[in-house]
Amino acid sequence: GSFESPTYALTAVGRAELTDFAATSNSSALARGVQLRHWMNNVLIESTGPGRARAEAYMLIFATSAAGSHVDRSLLVFDELVEVDGTWLVDKRRIQRDGFVPVTT
Repeated sequence: GSFESPTYALTAVGRAELTDFAATSNSSALARGVQLRHWMNNVLIESTGPGRARAEAYMLIFATSAAGSHVDRSLLVFDELVEVDGTWLVDKRRIQRDGFVPVTT
């Protein structure tokens, strides 16, 4: 799979890069004295063909410590899913910062 993140300005491709990214991200958070928790909501999944689907969701990342928790960032998640041997997997994930865009008339 692949993971594209604007927060870290990276695209990780393949198991080794994804594992390294997760370890580095976790170590960085722990060095700041927090544990990151991910909460996804408003998930929309649509079929894009046999054995393929697209998912979109909002994600909040909380920084949690003994002193309390706060929202670290708000993101939009865009996944391309694929079914392999009866199991659905994330083939590609792209995230972007959730930003307020005012409505203009």
